[in-house]
Amino acid sequence: TSHQADFVFMVDDSGSTSPYQQALASAISVVTNRLQQAGILFRAAILTTSTQVEDSQCATTTAVDANRVVCSQGILENLSSLQQQLLVGNDGFGIETGIFNAEYALKSKALGDTVDGVLTLKGMPKNSDTPLSVVILSDESSQYSYRANQIFNPQENFFVSRGYKVFSMVQPTDLNRLSDPNGQYDDLAWATGGLTADVNQTHDYSAMMSDFSHTLIGRFGMALSQKNLLAATLRVQLNGVDVPSKLIDGVNGWQYFPDTQRLVLSGQYIPNVGDDLNVTYSHQ
Repeated sequence: TSHQADFVFMVDDSGSTSPYQQALASAISVVTNRLQQAGILFRAAILTTSTQVEDSQCATTTAVDANRVVCSQGILENLSSLQQQLLVGNDGFGIETGIFNAEYALKSKALGDTVDGVLTLKGMPKNSDTPLSVVILSDESSQYSYRANQIFNPQENFFVSRGYKVFSMVQPTDLNRLSDPNGQYDDLAWATGGLTADVNQTHDYSAMMSDFSHTLIGRFGMALSQKNLLAATLRVQLNGVDVPSKLIDGVNGWQYFPDTQRLVLSGQYIPNVGDDLNVTYSHQ
């Protein structure tokens, strides 16, 4: 059976970011390939950190609007389209309000907000059981208060309360805090259980995407309720056949994620409806 993962890519479109956009577009295949191996489908939407047009209906968009890619291209479901659309250009506004833009686009009347944002109207996230991740790529600090007219609290906010994980690829935190101590992308990522990375290290983007994939895939699979499980004692059988650890060839087999206590099967061992899956293990 297939699972579904939704992504929102918040991409800086200011003048200095073309190399970062290109590096992300090249590295994103690491994520999509890992998801495919684990039988996980993906959908993606792209926003920018630029001017926020509070027009969820996409009636009017210009070359600098934060919603312009999702309004013109909709929800993306294949790698080539995602790679192409991640190259958002560099004609955007100089003030960076990525957190605010994502927050507004994900507003939902069904969840108590006064409006439905553009992503909600386009069906993202797919449903309450679909994990949604926000990936922020920016070489500038967050300026949330410029549009929200209030200070952003990285610990108590929209993303934390709704379980949306944030992954930040931004300037090192110490640099960002000099200009905006209350709107930090990194602090938000940590608060949501996401990951952080240095946007300048473009040669490491593939490794960053590998770490991102690991964190994401660990949200799926079979929940093993026993705490203090001894991973070395895990034995997995599918239809009576022993399933190897994915560590053997990196593609096929089982993988255990202790932080979420879930077991994920990948490659040729993805179970189908009606298959007999047997898992045994010891614990402390």
